[in-house]
Amino acid sequence: MKKLYILSILLLSLSFTHAQRINYDISSKWFFGLNAGVTWNSNDVKNVNSSGYGLVLGRSFNYNYGKNISFDLRGRYLAGTWVGQDTNAFSLANYQGGPLDSYNVDSNSIYVNNFQTDVRRLALELVLHMNGIREKTGIDPYVFGGIGLTWTQTYGDLLYTIDSSSLYDYSALQQGGPIGPQLPSTLDGLYETRLDGGIDNQYKVKWMPSLGFGLGYQVGKRTSLGIEHKTTFTRGDSFDGFISESPRLKNDWHHYTSAYLRIHFKSRGGNTSENSSSNVNNYTSTTNCPKPIVTLVSGNNKTVTNSQYRIEFKVSNLLNASGATFLNDQNQPVLFNYNASTNVLDAMVSLHEGQNRFYLTASNNCGSETANVLVTLVNCVTPTATFTSPNGGNITVKTNDFAFSAVVHGTVNANGIKLMMNGMALNGATYNQTNGLIQRAITLVPGVNTIQLTVTNDCGTNSYTATINYDNCVPVNLQFLHPSASGTTTNSATYTIGAALTGSLTNAQVKVFQNGLQIPNVVVQANGQIQIPTTLIAGINTFNMEVSNGCGNDAELTTINYQNCIAPTISIQSPLQNQTLTATANAIRLKSTISNVAAKQNIKVIVNGIEQSNFTFNATTGALELGLSPVNGANSITVTATNNCGSDVETIQFTYINCTGITPNVSILSAGGTTNSAIYALLASTINTGSVAPSGQTITVTQNGSPIAFNQISGQINAVTTLIPGVNTFVVTATTASCGSDSKTITVNYNNCIAPQITLIQPTTTGGTTNNATLQFKASATNIAQSQNIQLVKNGQQIPFTFANGIIDANITLTNGINTITLSVSNACGNDAETFTVNYVQCIPPTIQLNSSIPSGTTVTNANFAFSANVLGATSLNMSLKLNGVSTAFNNGNDAVTAALVLAPGLNTIIFNASNNCGVDVETITVTYDNCIAPTISNFSNNASTVVSVANASQTITATVAHATAQNIVFTQNGIQRPFSLVNGQFSATVNPVSGLNSFVLTVSNNCGTDQHNWNIQFTPCTAPTIGITNPSNSGTSVNAASFAFQANVQNMTSAQGMLLSLNGTSISNFSFNSGTVTANLTLQNGLNTIVLKATNACGTDIKTITIFYTNCTAPVVTISSPTNTNGTVASAAYTFTAAIQNMSNQQGLMLSLNGSAVTNYTFTNGQLSAAVNLVSGMNTFLINATNACGTDMKSLNVNYVNCTAPIVQITNPLVNNVSVTNASYTFQANVQHMTSLQGISLQRNGSSVTNVSLVNGVISANVTLSIGINTFVLSAANACGTDEKIQSINYVPCTAPQVAITSPANTNFGVSNPTVNFQATVSNMNSNQGLSLSLNGNPITNFVYQNGQVSATITLSSGMNTISLSATNTCGNDAQNRVIRYEPCVAPVVAINNPSGSNYTATSNSIAFAASVQNMANAQGLNLTVNGVPVSNVQFNPTSGLVSATVSLSTGNNSIVLSANGSCGSESKTVNVAYNPCVAPVVNISNPSSNSITVSTNNFAFTANVQNATLSQISLSVNGSNVSNFNLLNGTVSANLNLSNGNNEITLTVTNACGTDTKTVYVKFEECLAPVVSISNPMTTNTSVTNASFNFTGMIQNIGNGQGISLTLNGNIIPNASFANGQISANLNLTSGVNQIVLSAVNNCGSDSQTTSITFNPCIPPVVSIQNPLDLFYGVNSPIFPFQATVLNMPGTQGINLTVAGSPVNTFNLVNTNFTSTLNLPEGVNEIVLTATNACGTSSQSRTIRYQSCIPPVVNITTDPSSGSTTNATNLNFTAGVTNFAPSTIIQLMFNGINLTNFSNLNGAISTNLTLVPGSNEVILTANSACGSDSKSYLITFDDGSQNGGSGNSDGMKQQNNQPTQNKVPGQQGQTPTNPVKPTTTPAKPVNTPQPVKPTTPPAPAKPATTTPPPPPAAKPTPPPPAKPVSTPTTPAKPTSTPPPPPPAKPTTPAKPGSTPATTAKPTTTTAPAKPASTPPPPTKPTSTPETPPAGGGNKPPTGQQSPQNQTNPVTPKGGTTQKGGGK
Repeated sequence: MKKLYILSILLLSLSFTHAQRINYDISSKWFFGLNAGVTWNSNDVKNVNSSGYGLVLGRSFNYNYGKNISFDLRGRYLAGTWVGQDTNAFSLANYQGGPLDSYNVDSNSIYVNNFQTDVRRLALELVLHMNGIREKTGIDPYVFGGIGLTWTQTYGDLLYTIDSSSLYDYSALQQGGPIGPQLPSTLDGLYETRLDGGIDNQYKVKWMPSLGFGLGYQVGKRTSLGIEHKTTFTRGDSFDGFISESPRLKNDWHHYTSAYLRIHFKSRGGNTSENSSSNVNNYTSTTNCPKPIVTLVSGNNKTVTNSQYRIEFKVSNLLNASGATFLNDQNQPVLFNYNASTNVLDAMVSLHEGQNRFYLTASNNCGSETANVLVTLVNCVTPTATFTSPNGGNITVKTNDFAFSAVVHGTVNANGIKLMMNGMALNGATYNQTNGLIQRAITLVPGVNTIQLTVTNDCGTNSYTATINYDNCVPVNLQFLHPSASGTTTNSATYTIGAALTGSLTNAQVKVFQNGLQIPNVVVQANGQIQIPTTLIAGINTFNMEVSNGCGNDAELTTINYQNCIAPTISIQSPLQNQTLTATANAIRLKSTISNVAAKQNIKVIVNGIEQSNFTFNATTGALELGLSPVNGANSITVTATNNCGSDVETIQFTYINCTGITPNVSILSAGGTTNSAIYALLASTINTGSVAPSGQTITVTQNGSPIAFNQISGQINAVTTLIPGVNTFVVTATTASCGSDSKTITVNYNNCIAPQITLIQPTTTGGTTNNATLQFKASATNIAQSQNIQLVKNGQQIPFTFANGIIDANITLTNGINTITLSVSNACGNDAETFTVNYVQCIPPTIQLNSSIPSGTTVTNANFAFSANVLGATSLNMSLKLNGVSTAFNNGNDAVTAALVLAPGLNTIIFNASNNCGVDVETITVTYDNCIAPTISNFSNNASTVVSVANASQTITATVAHATAQNIVFTQNGIQRPFSLVNGQFSATVNPVSGLNSFVLTVSNNCGTDQHNWNIQFTPCTAPTIGITNPSNSGTSVNAASFAFQANVQNMTSAQGMLLSLNGTSISNFSFNSGTVTANLTLQNGLNTIVLKATNACGTDIKTITIFYTNCTAPVVTISSPTNTNGTVASAAYTFTAAIQNMSNQQGLMLSLNGSAVTNYTFTNGQLSAAVNLVSGMNTFLINATNACGTDMKSLNVNYVNCTAPIVQITNPLVNNVSVTNASYTFQANVQHMTSLQGISLQRNGSSVTNVSLVNGVISANVTLSIGINTFVLSAANACGTDEKIQSINYVPCTAPQVAITSPANTNFGVSNPTVNFQATVSNMNSNQGLSLSLNGNPITNFVYQNGQVSATITLSSGMNTISLSATNTCGNDAQNRVIRYEPCVAPVVAINNPSGSNYTATSNSIAFAASVQNMANAQGLNLTVNGVPVSNVQFNPTSGLVSATVSLSTGNNSIVLSANGSCGSESKTVNVAYNPCVAPVVNISNPSSNSITVSTNNFAFTANVQNATLSQISLSVNGSNVSNFNLLNGTVSANLNLSNGNNEITLTVTNACGTDTKTVYVKFEECLAPVVSISNPMTTNTSVTNASFNFTGMIQNIGNGQGISLTLNGNIIPNASFANGQISANLNLTSGVNQIVLSAVNNCGSDSQTTSITFNPCIPPVVSIQNPLDLFYGVNSPIFPFQATVLNMPGTQGINLTVAGSPVNTFNLVNTNFTSTLNLPEGVNEIVLTATNACGTSSQSRTIRYQSCIPPVVNITTDPSSGSTTNATNLNFTAGVTNFAPSTIIQLMFNGINLTNFSNLNGAISTNLTLVPGSNEVILTANSACGSDSKSYLITFDDGSQNGGSGNSDGMKQQNNQPTQNKVPGQQGQTPTNPVKPTTTPAKPVNTPQPVKPTTPPAPAKPATTTPPPPPAAKPTPPPPAKPVSTPTTPAKPTSTPPPPPPAKPTTPAKPGSTPATTAKPTTTTAPAKPASTPPPPTKPTSTPETPPAGGGNKPPTGQQSPQNQTNPVTPKGGTTQKGGGK
């Protein structure tokens, strides 16, 4: 435990030293973790390490940047095993209690403690993280604690397994020496004894607390890895199952040390990670500087089918679009749009098929963020569908039940199919995805039903619609009821016609004709019948009835013979109509009464179609009787009576059921008894001999009282069931409703006792040889319930085994030589035994001893490596030596292997392999060859030993750098790092030296060394040129002459050298430069001309650009295109005039006129003019005029308009073409417009002119006689304006009504027995089948043939009466004929074999009960049953039921049973094949693998086996318990290609038939040896270009378990810091400029692989901004127009450059090369000007402050060297200063040590003078006053003449002499006293620090002005006074007389004591004229703390050191500079 803690602390410290801060996602709070590790314990038994695993789920709190502490609340699940094993024994004599109490042991027994505890734990834990450390380093240390429920089971290994009853004999072990070494071979490792007092296989549960700590590392935004240790306190001493009297711990502890992976779930809000890798190491606060946040809106990982796809992001904190880059997976930029107001960035991308990945990077000054998008484009096919029912999609049906089906094409699952009918969803459809068939039964509604099928997949949707018209209209059917038969004779003139109608009919749809005349007012009654009373005429009366509705029609004809006498009448009393009779057949008689019949000969009785003659008739009583012999079922009787007056017919139907013939009779055909097969087939018959049971018969079959399923075919029962052991009782019952029931019972005894059977699984053969001392034995035993019935013996001794699920397993330790092993099994039904032998021969694998003097893991600097090893037990053929995966030659002499190897730079892996039949030995060495070279610097631009003086503010420093990347370079200027570029080893840096000496240092270092170079540059600024173009004065000036005199002024240039003039990009060399003026004569080109003048000197460049527009004028050109010629004639008033006009850009200057009137509604586009006009009759003149600035063109043309109209012809009779007529006389008519006479009109018929043509009012008419056939009329009309012609045809067909004559059948009202009729007829006067109608029973027949007047058809009749009708109709009439045929079919026999069922049947008995049914046979004559061609004699046949039965004897093999039936109407036979094979159980022998257990190296295995007595369906093959279906059976051989899993594979082949089962199992071990597979994931493609030297390389390596054997090189150098985990390799690479080659390789025992890629590093240089004008940070101007200038480096264009003035953007600027210019329009006041440049590599910004005031106060700048506050030993001082904003009216005042100087130099504000210093402190005050304000600066310098020696305490060095001031010598005034000085009473001392005198709040009253104006007195310099209170009572200021220079304040009356604070201060002067000097100055006024505000128009400057009012109110801190204050020292 202590070591673990120390190790963790060391790891934490090491991590801190190497950690790098990693970004993480603060929005992801929920996390999930997996862990696995080692379990160990601290208790009374010695620990043995074991393993465990677990998972956690939790949520983070306070998990945010800037938080030092965060914590997690997590739930943990832990599962593991804790193990302990002591190695010392203790005596049980003193054992106080515990698990051994239940064993009887003597007092001398000893025991060695061991235990195994199985633990399951659920806990809640609180975790405390050091979040601050994680935020800075990525390292995540934490501690945690928790409590949870712990489930435990503790067992001990106490017993021998062989008999499970005795303890280990440790006493015997003690005799053999120490017990510890003997334990591994003694203990069996089976922990069988419960030690903790619990129940076996049940956990004990307890609450247990835990504590722990961990160390993690943040490897990604949401991913971390780490190690963790947890200790759980059991709160008891039973965890190890042992309670010691002197325990090591009072309570047991158990520990778990694990490695983990933790993943935070991604939040919905997107990634809010803190920063990208670009600014990981310089993070300060995300709240002060937010980086961009990228959120993907359009979704990730989408699959689409359209190659055009829109990607949308939401990007916040992005300045503009230049801060974003969007790349595709080819590293190519993708165009995108960015809306800064909505933060939406979107792009329309083109996808390629497969996966497409896009990368968006958004950057600002604070960082960057990258998001990627994955979109997959699939070549998708939208599904389609085809209706199969209804076929074609639209049908009409007559029933409402419809079977819908369709076929779906394409990939669609069931969820993608939607079926609807009439807008409602149809659920429950079946869909077969294999063949695409969809089916559903639907119920239609009357009318049109709309079926909609919609199919959808990921590629789209298609919908299909079909309509099904359900026509529920019932066709009509007509039947005469009265008379019931045609030809009835009646003696009554009054007769009621009766008929029955079916179908929907109205009165109007029924027509009845009597003798050809229609009977009116026919009424259809509610029951569908009609009753028509009528009066007959004497003789035959013919009645025709016709009915028709929308669904069909019918017609019937009947005749009634009216004789004036009485026709017979019939009344049937028995049986009654539709009566059901069950009496015996001889008890049923026909009884009827017939009147008006004289004799029996006038009566006909027909029963079931057979006329009867043996009836009795009493003519007196009219009674008729007949004994009936009815058939079972439906019977019909018809009685007909006839006399001279007519006849009567009566028909009745009745049903007869004869129970005598149909009472159920059950017979069981299967045999009972005893069987050992669980499958039983029950056969029975419910057929009564000679009859067939009616449909009302009910059958039940039960087994042991429970119903079972069965099949019933024509009374034959077949049930297949599974027997239960013992007696099974079967009952078959048949029941009818009226004819009783029958039941039969059979019992079957199932004896399921089967003797056991052994099948050897491993080994399968005897006599094998092995070199493995342990034999893994496996066998299967069937019909064995427990292990007591099994015995396994080796060499005569029993050996232990396990028995489970029928499998016997044993690990048998073999002895040298032959081992005989016998396995025997037995049960109550028998026994089985198997014996085999195994020859054990000991085998020794090879060994390798490496002899190399260089150990593995060593780094060398020599590429030559001598390999040496000794090998035992292998030959050279079985050895291999590989260097970095490549086989290498070696020498082998006397088992000494040597090889001279040449190492590659970086990591080298050497693998040596030796093998023999007994094993393999592999040794691996890794050697790193370091070919490292220190960096060098050469070819530098300047010599470091000298100081280079330059005047240009921009300098370029270059050098050549070798053996280093940009990350290895540090470049500094005066100790500050500066940017640079490194391209292909060439170092370059553009620097801006500061004024004075600049030191530049270039330092280059790598792992191999360092080199350094220095540059010293002395920078003295100079002035860049300025350009002002004077002609043209303004850009955009227009001229009309090509020659132009250009002129410009150029300052700061001494010659034309360095100047460049260009016109439209072409250099102009012939310009002149004289006295700062540039002149040139330029030749302009037509249009816009751009003139650029550039001037460059050593200090900079100025460029000015101006444009001139030169117009080269061309007059217009007019060309008239329509009309094409003049004086042309047109016939239409509407006319379109067109013309082409050149050199005209718009309508301005165009004029068009027609006949002198202007035309304005014309169009003019692209030089084309078009106008639609209306002409006047006669000549029309067009005139067009075009004028521009260069001239005019005019064109004219004439058009003659003649108002004339061409004729129009319209034929009115015939109105349509090709009309047919039947009359030869015809009147042709037509309308003709614009014709006044027949002249010009022509009418022709069939090419001949028609002369009798008349024209009346525009109507043409002519009477013509048509020819038979086509008559073609052509009518044409022509006048002066044109021609028109029309053609029409008339078909003249002479008309004759058709005639129909049926020739076959020639007769009507006859009967046939053949349903097929060959119908023929002759039809004349019909040209086609159009108008022909052939029908059968009112149903149309369409498949007839009409040819040459002959109609033929093959018609199939229906049973009963059939009416065939043929009608023909043409325009001249119609004709029809009928034939009535009665069809009574003659049916051929129908044979169906019921048992055995199927065409091929296998029988297990030599006889079977044959059963069949034969229909349409009256008796057994004609029946023939044969077996193998031999007739069967015992055949029984029941003609009523049609059942055939017989017992058939079978021969061994195939038996052919044939049943044939021959009847008068045909014959039929059926055959069944029955195979009788005595039952034989199957036999299985596996041929491959040939042995019971083999090892293979490929996962594809060809399995074969031989199988006897089985078919394919009886075979089952499985691998590892999973069934295999794709195997074959051919000629008894089973073959299959199996896919094996890694490790052992159990292959089982089972064959089962009706006679038994055989099973064989073999074991095939698959050990796959896979070579490494290397792939590079980043960069995705080779030749990738990047701009960042740091690159995160990632790759994947398969088949490598750890980092051993992996090599990653960059440009030949090994990358040592690559990390490898879970097949992923990653490394941060430092690229060098140019092409970088990366090689990733891997090698293992099975091979090697490598991948090479390249990355081109083009260093990205951020922009550099340097403002040139203004140079000062704070600047004042009095003009709003300011020429802003700057230098911008590393920007390709203006995109990314932003210029703002006072916060407002400036959009007008130019960037030429690196020179940036813009003319600014400044607003009044202070303006901050900010210039920012941003490119992909960064941002640079500078600012200036310009105060624009129309009146600008002067500003004083002292430029004296040395600077103020210095000490000098030189007497003379050259004082210099500058006054900006100087004007001639500006008053300059210079004071030196209180004396006003006048003889100084002032050149436009440039002040200079020579001063003679006095010892000590000297002060110069320079003041500038103007109407806009004032400014004052002071300058202090100490003159040390060597006499002060540290001073006397008077810090300013001035001496006090007689209290008089020291007179300073001023140039030009030496020895003189200044004019009118104010003489102070004392000489003041200069204080140590000069305070600023404070003005009073209100100035005092002024003194009276003096007559003369004295010079101002010198100012006093008192020490700082205490703060003064404000003056309570202000005085009134005096009115100034003039504006003199501001006087300094008066000096105090009493000098201040050096080092002390004076009692009083000098009173300041007023703002008016100076006061009259007094001998004693007035007492000083107490100053206030508030400075005074000057009066309007200027006034006093505040005392020295204070800010001027302007500067005081506007202190500015510009970007890139320091705060500037006006005034001050």
